[in-house]
Amino acid sequence: MALLEPIFALAGGLLGLLFVSRFAVGGSLEIARRLGWPPWVAGVLLLALGTSLPELFVIAEAASAYPGLALATVMGSNAFNVGIVLGLLLLLFGDPQLGGERVRKILLSILLVGSVVACLCFTGSEIPTWSSPLFFILYGAAVLRLVLSNRGNPPLAQEEEDPSLNPFYLGWRVWPVTLASFALLAVSAHFFLDGSLVMAGRLGWTEGLAGFLIVAVGTSAPELFTSFQAIREGEPGAVYGNILGSNLFNLLLAGGLVGILQGPRAMIEPGSLDDILTVNLVATLALGLLALLVGFKVFRTQLPRLIGALLLLGYFLAATQALSG
Repeated sequence: MALLEPIFALAGGLLGLLFVSRFAVGGSLEIARRLGWPPWVAGVLLLALGTSLPELFVIAEAASAYPGLALATVMGSNAFNVGIVLGLLLLLFGDPQLGGERVRKILLSILLVGSVVACLCFTGSEIPTWSSPLFFILYGAAVLRLVLSNRGNPPLAQEEEDPSLNPFYLGWRVWPVTLASFALLAVSAHFFLDGSLVMAGRLGWTEGLAGFLIVAVGTSAPELFTSFQAIREGEPGAVYGNILGSNLFNLLLAGGLVGILQGPRAMIEPGSLDDILTVNLVATLALGLLALLVGFKVFRTQLPRLIGALLLLGYFLAATQALSG
């Protein structure tokens, strides 16, 4: 019975995050469609924004009092995106059909730089003041590069709207529906965070472990569902873009936000995030390795599925290590 109350709060918040995020994602994709963006660009920018909103709101809620949990959520979400989402999709469907090779290399480089910086500045009890502006600059550079890469693609005319779209997304309604979804995500994040903290406390887990295994997995569920939906709708190029964009968003925007919101008395236990930071760096290198294999045309029929199995195994080993540690 001791765990019943936090389980209800956690489950209610998670259901809210998953349900409302569908409207946020749908609205984001419709806006991208009207702007004339290709699927992989929409995945990196707007779809990643929509599916990463649960992480953002939970992190913003936790950062002032529990910065360690907030950062563990960032790293855990990135690891889940690569290990579980990308790993499972590669295992089941094979070739990820990446797009925008030159731009993709730049975005991967920015993510790698951010991951290395995170390893340097998130190991102490306080986050360096210079880290947040640097993360924001890196994210701004990624967004600017994406926008410039897609310059010249004409937006869709209003009369070209697909009649099969959800009525909520037709005409002017897409904007208020999307914004309202963002606000409801914030409310759901509050309940989900409360349930996670209470459950972690009763299980005797640290903030870092709770963020990595409870909060990160729950808030990353939209990426998993959205990626499967993209595959079903014949848009596999959006999957890799969604994962790359989500990891950029989580690390650089949400991670940078933690440094700003960390309270003066809220300390991170030194060294408590070392293993989690390493997992995030390895996940980033795995994204780069996948792009490298595709770029050099060494993909064969079974290689993507083998990589998917290795990514899944790596995530479960990291989770097991976190629990045993």
